[in-house]
Amino acid sequence: MVDIFSDKFLSQTGENIYKWITNIYGEEWGEHSNSDLIPDDDNITIFLCDIDEDNKRDGGVLGFFYAKDNFYRTKYDFSNQRIMFYIDAVLFAEKEELLWDISDKWPMQCISTLAHEFQHMIHFYQKSVLKTNKNSETFLNEMCSLIAEDFVADKLQTDGPRGVAYDIGGAGSPGNKNGRLPLFNYYNGSSLTNWGNGTTKTEELMKSYAICYSFAAYIARNFGGALLFRNIVQNDKYDYRAIDDALKISGFSDETFFTLIQKWGVAVLLSDI
Repeated sequence: MVDIFSDKFLSQTGENIYKWITNIYGEEWGEHSNSDLIPDDDNITIFLCDIDEDNKRDGGVLGFFYAKDNFYRTKYDFSNQRIMFYIDAVLFAEKEELLWDISDKWPMQCISTLAHEFQHMIHFYQKSVLKTNKNSETFLNEMCSLIAEDFVADKLQTDGPRGVAYDIGGAGSPGNKNGRLPLFNYYNGSSLTNWGNGTTKTEELMKSYAICYSFAAYIARNFGGALLFRNIVQNDKYDYRAIDDALKISGFSDETFFTLIQKWGVAVLLSDI
């Protein structure tokens, strides 16, 4: 199981999450001038553990990246001093039939989460370390991770955040209740930029994931795709202005974050439910 998992992230064939996501967003770690940060040793650790120690077998936290591990313990004494992220071992091991298979629901969602969390890792280095010395606003960082899952869903043969089979184009069948978009349809009047409505409540966080994915999916499909998101991550802005700058660099100089919000809203109103 671990061998299959590691091959999905970085296999000898070169067709893997590491290659696809770094080709879009850039390297996850490298040279820097911050003495509090660990050096680059060309290693990434994926720590499989029971996140929250809840033995939960149906939902919960699938994975996370925590930048404290990029620092020496002299800065954060709870750092693991590794370039690493965390994936829930219990959910990854959950099987649907008698025998476990990587194509089962929760293993495949954990694989999709690899792409999501890897973007966060890259985002920290490319944006916070190399460009801004600040953390991006949460909605911006999460947008880039949600669309990372979308970009590689067909390659991984997983449904991804669309909630539609990877080999089906468009929105899928009417009445779809899977993925992020059904929740967006229900809460499409909520704020895009106010992540989690200022709380840590699961319901509010799920709304924010849904809203950010809807916007990211719309602009990716209409304003430059992977190139737009590469430019969002690799410029020196950490809020909505990162989208403004990326639009200019990507050839959409007449557009801004605010015009995209307006066009997205019109597209939602004109779309079929």
